[in-house]
Amino acid sequence: FRAYIDCLFWALPQPVDVSGIPRLVLRAELDRIITPTEIELTGRFMQTQPKLIRGLAHDMMLDENWRLAADYISNFLAVNKL
Repeated sequence: FRAYIDCLFWALPQPVDVSGIPRLVLRAELDRIITPTEIELTGRFMQTQPKLIRGLAHDMMLDENWRLAADYISNFLAVNKL
């Protein structure tokens, strides 16, 4: 509850310069909790285009097809040498 109150009044997030830092925002196709618009706004805030992972629900890491997201993340890390 305190964290919620802090976010409302005191500890508001401040935009930071993330240029030059690789970012990855994933969207689960079957997500019924976070809307596509919210994911697009997150991508815009993070200055990257969200990537759609087809066939996965909100908790990607708990989905029976979790490897789809894990492989995407692994590839992203390898390509960006992270």
